[in-house]
Amino acid sequence: MCLRLSVIRFVLCALLVTLLHAPMRAEAAKVPFVITTGDSISNIGQVPAEAKPAIEKLTEPGVEVGFVYSYFGLFWLDAWTWDGRYCLYHGKTIWKLSPTQTAKILGIEENKLPTPLFYRFPSLLVLLLVAVIAMFIIGKFTKSDEEIAAELLKDDRYKEALTLFREEYSKVQSKQSKSTDAATGKDEKKESEKESDKESEEVDADEVKERQMKAALEPGVAFLISKGVPKEEAEQKLEVLAKVEVIEKTDVAAAATP
Repeated sequence: MCLRLSVIRFVLCALLVTLLHAPMRAEAAKVPFVITTGDSISNIGQVPAEAKPAIEKLTEPGVEVGFVYSYFGLFWLDAWTWDGRYCLYHGKTIWKLSPTQTAKILGIEENKLPTPLFYRFPSLLVLLLVAVIAMFIIGKFTKSDEEIAAELLKDDRYKEALTLFREEYSKVQSKQSKSTDAATGKDEKKESEKESDKESEEVDADEVKERQMKAALEPGVAFLISKGVPKEEAEQKLEVLAKVEVIEKTDVAAAATP
């Protein structure tokens, strides 16, 4: 359980970080809240003070060095990015730069020019990858009911408790069957009375089975408690064991019977 909560927290944190670091948009989404498309600009550096006067004469005051690219996404998260290029920008206005010009302005080698993380790894794809990994981890470390039942059957206490449940469950079902037969064998009633009784006595089959199971669990739970198993643990584990080893197998056998 702790592992599952940790994984969920990790996924939520990844989503939050993705949203906080999503680059600013140079163009509004065409379909708000559903599909987003346009251009994004990521800042990759400042114009050096000594180069500012000459560059601002050709552009505008306050320009910065950026990386602009086209994107397609859902709910402000990029699903695909393309056509990335370096530029000078101020607000939504851009002036294209070649990699050589960009490297010269920033004073670095051309092969060391940075590329925005979310251009190489679109945020939506990253989030989906994180979700897939999280689901894999949860599936890897979370046991199924069948696996839990198999482990419980290695414990003689739970074997005995299951036997007690099976016997009690059979008795409860037998009582229910006799009660149903007795009800159908009564003298015929007036049509209006029949309809009234049908509405008042009609109960969902799953609810009936749930009540039968809870009633049948009591002897096995009492046995486990007498063997030192805490009540809550005994109820939870025996219920899983009972569902897998008795109820589900009974349902399968009943379905296979012609």
